Amino acid sequence: MNSKIIHILEYPCALIHDDIMLAGCEHSGKYNDNEYHCEYCPDSKSCTWINIVNVSDSQTYTNKEFTEHLEYALDRMIAYVSVLEHNIFTCPCNTCSWIQEAMLALEKLSTRQ
Repeated sequence: MNSKIIHILEYPCALIHDDIMLAGCEHSGKYNDNEYHCEYCPDSKSCTWINIVNVSDSQTYTNKEFTEHLEYALDRMIAYVSVLEHNIFTCPCNTCSWIQEAMLALEKLSTRQ
């Protein structure tokens, strides 16, 4: 199951990473909670999430942790496609397809808990 979880989170990690403002980032998107610039950066939540998920590649997620990561990613991806005015249920693009897959994964997790 852990490899499936990592696979599901790879796509939003890449997309969110590409979306955040790294041009002026002294840390290249590696969030540092001891750094003043990171603390007040508008992308700090995204950087924190990406770094948690990337560092966690080798760990085993609990259902609760995975659910939290997936919910965050879903919120970001749904916001992203809403700007593009996609219909997440009929659009065949990669992001809308990922949203459908993630919704199914969340549904399966909620029936286990």
